Amino acid sequence: GDTPDSGQPDAGAEPTRCSPETDEECRLDVELGYQPCRFDGHAPGDVPTLTPASAPSVARDDIASATWTGDSWLIATTSGLILDGAGAEIADRSGSEIIAITAANGLIAWSRRTDRGLTVELARSGGEIEEIFRIDMSDPERAGGGVALEEDGILWVGVGVGGYAWNAIDENSLMGAILRVDVTTSPYIIPADNPNAGHATRSEELWAFGVRDPRACHTSDG
Repeated sequence: GDTPDSGQPDAGAEPTRCSPETDEECRLDVELGYQPCRFDGHAPGDVPTLTPASAPSVARDDIASATWTGDSWLIATTSGLILDGAGAEIADRSGSEIIAITAANGLIAWSRRTDRGLTVELARSGGEIEEIFRIDMSDPERAGGGVALEEDGILWVGVGVGGYAWNAIDENSLMGAILRVDVTTSPYIIPADNPNAGHATRSEELWAFGVRDPRACHTSDG
């Protein structure tokens, strides 16, 4: 007859195959040691040796968000800390919920939800931290918070409706929308190809509107 399922993985089974160049989620699991996985070019179960600086020692349940910089992980913890690959503190935002973190070309951005709404902050290579957006909301439960940085300094931010669905159809609101700004300078500037760039009455930061609670952003070429 059939052997009952023990709920445990088959000891002889080949680990999940993944490529660090194409599968960030799988790479995170391997880097932090959470699942059997193989890198392309390595024998089954032969996980490459990882340097201590590649990922701080953080329990998986304590990770709110993480992003790969190309040589190490940046991690946002559930307690509100932003940590670099060596575990050093970049920022302490205790008392707020870190939703997402992103990094590119020496810039690090993260979003956090507070009891008042959504805040997006940016850390520059010199260590200075600046507030990019602080958006007050009647209901922060729908704050959104997805963020993505591109190599050219373009920052994308997904903002939720914040309690009122009609915010998503108001082009003069930053809520219920995908925002796009250039953070290579301080304060940020509006990219010339934004749909509302130069408009007198509509929010120039808007790239798209009509979204409810965008908590993840991802950009890709093409």
